[in-house]
Amino acid sequence: MAVVGAGPAGLTVAYYLALEGIKVDIFEELPVNGGEVAVGVPEYRMPISKYQKDIDLVLGMEAVSITNNCRVDAEKLRELDRRLWMASIFLGFLETRLFLKKGSRKPKKWRNPHNIGGWDYLGEA
Repeated sequence: MAVVGAGPAGLTVAYYLALEGIKVDIFEELPVNGGEVAVGVPEYRMPISKYQKDIDLVLGMEAVSITNNCRVDAEKLRELDRRLWMASIFLGFLETRLFLKKGSRKPKKWRNPHNIGGWDYLGEA
């Protein structure tokens, strides 16, 4: 299973999949883990030291590996498509996409109508 993004959503899915014994490869574009919370939220709102404990817990799991400084572009997605049976992309605050393969080499893009991106949520709130 590939997870693109080491923010709260990506780390959460990696944690629960690893608990089930599923090997998870996380690909993060930034040199740090934690997504927008780690780089964009002021320290007085979310102390990174507390958040870092959760990050360390997930990344310390045997079934979880991470590659930082790795931008997932179209070519990388094609590579993941050839290698893995499922990839989940967490674009953090914006939205989430899930790519499933069903017996073919070409991924089927699926968007759950019940999922809502952060910007849309704030717009409705």
